[in-house]
Formats: sequence, structure tokens, C-alpha cells
Amino acid sequence: MQQQQFEKLVEETLAKCREQALRGDHGDNDDRLASFKRSADLTGCTALQVALLGAGPHFDAIASYVRELSRGDAQEPDAIAGRLDELITACLLMKGLLIDSRDDDRSRLRVAEQRLAAARTSAIQRQAEVVASPEPVLKAER
Repeated sequence: MQQQQFEKLVEETLAKCREQALRGDHGDNDDRLASFKRSADLTGCTALQVALLGAGPHFDAIASYVRELSRGDAQEPDAIAGRLDELITACLLMKGLLIDSRDDDRSRLRVAEQRLAAARTSAIQRQAEVVASPEPVLKAER
């Protein structure tokens, strides 16, 4: 395949994958990956595992095509081209889930750091109150 033909293939494929990835069946405007997350909540899997399971049939169809091709009884190449587009789209969605997960992890870390800082501040304030208190502090009995 010549460079110009390959560039056209890339452009056409990316346009199809963009259309597939942005369809409403994967999520909504607030969260494009919402359907994977809802399915993860229902099944106890991670959203990435749900997406991988969804990609499985496309990969299996491609593998079957390759096996059939080696035996000389494969279907038309156009029939498998759509599966390749779907698999590329699935990879884009999984990449989005990875990025989303990383962002969630960072957000949880920030919240944990804020809680820890608040707990330290509270502990320091309690110590200051004890030191400033005119009443003697009784040691706990052993």
C-alpha cells in the first residue's frame, strides 16, 4: 500500500472510530464512559474489565477470520473491516477508562491528604488546649 493510500485509510478509519466512540450508547454528555461504569457496578468488575469483555467478540471475529484465511475459506475482507474499526474504538474507550481511573486515583489521594492535614491540625489544636488548660491533666490509669 502506498503512503497516500495508507493516509486515506487512516483518516477514514479514524473518522469511523470517532463516530462510534461518540455515539450515545457508551455514555452521556456528562460522562462518555458511563455505561462501562454502570456495568462495572452491576457486575462487581472494573469498568476496564467490562470494556475488555466488550472488545472480546471483535477480537475473536478477527482471529477467526485469520484462521479461515489461512485455510482458504475466509469471508470477504470488508466483512472483517468493521470488526477492526470496532476493536480500535474499544481500545480508545479503554484508554479513556485508564485516564479516568488515574484522575480518580489522584482525586482520592488529594481528598485523603486534605483529611490527614485536617486531622493533624485538629490534634495540634487539642494539644494546645491541653497545655493551655489551667486544670491538671490526669494520666490514664494502667
